Amino acid sequence: MNRSCVMDNGPAVKAAGFLTLIIISIPANLAVVGAFLYSFLTEGKPMTTDIILCHLTFVNLMVAFVRSIPQTLTALGYQNLFDDIGCKISIFSFRIFRSLSISLTCLLSTYQAVLLAPMSSMFSILKYKIPQYLLQIFFCFYMFSSATSVHPILYAVSKLVNNTIPPYTFNLDYCFVKYSDYSSYVGIGLSNFLKDLVFIILMTITSVYILVLLYLHSKRVKNIRIQDKTIQERNDQKFVTQCLLAFSGRMTRDELYFRVTGSSSASLRFFKQNYTGCRRSDLLRLATRVHCCFTTALIRISGA
Repeated sequence: MNRSCVMDNGPAVKAAGFLTLIIISIPANLAVVGAFLYSFLTEGKPMTTDIILCHLTFVNLMVAFVRSIPQTLTALGYQNLFDDIGCKISIFSFRIFRSLSISLTCLLSTYQAVLLAPMSSMFSILKYKIPQYLLQIFFCFYMFSSATSVHPILYAVSKLVNNTIPPYTFNLDYCFVKYSDYSSYVGIGLSNFLKDLVFIILMTITSVYILVLLYLHSKRVKNIRIQDKTIQERNDQKFVTQCLLAFSGRMTRDELYFRVTGSSSASLRFFKQNYTGCRRSDLLRLATRVHCCFTTALIRISGA
């Protein structure tokens, strides 16, 4: 009883999942494509990254159209959506756009890594080669994806004999891909896996390379900030030293002026009567007074 309930709920869950994917992916991808087209019409020639992103968005949109919509309609109970030719075209298109989605994502990741690479890197030449040959790269991706996705044309069908699924058959609900024998089933599946694996490995390498570049850049920025802070501290110390020297010089000048000239003739007579013949002790007291003034100024400036 529980098994039958699970089987009954399976198509509803699948329909809800694909319907959610359609509701989210198709409007979002259409909005992104529209934004890129508007930017191209208003601002002129787009950047290389924008072209790759726009093309990738279009590919993802087509994947939703050729796979998600038929899958959702089948899960909702619609049968016999395609004949044999329709199944071949639908699955062939899905395989092409799926392969393009992976390869274009790899291209985008690679180009971003090339842009971040330093000029001394061996990848610096690609900064100019990728934009120069971008259309040729797109053409090669299309040809490669088409050449490696021809098997649905040979094996896709809309119906099975006696409604029984034979061995080595992929069931897509709305179509079937029926391979002739075990060797073709394993060989085609392994070739598709290895093709996707190469792009995924390349994406992983470029992503790790980007992370390493960003980490090294953050360390350089941190070292520059530390050096700037050290230079600022040295400038502050130099400024304080200059202030102290200027302050001590002025205090020394004022002290000597007061000692020698005095503020009146009476003070001058007092100085001559008391300090004539004992200039050494007078100079000692003068030096002590200047030292006290210098120390007081140092404490005040350092405390501020």
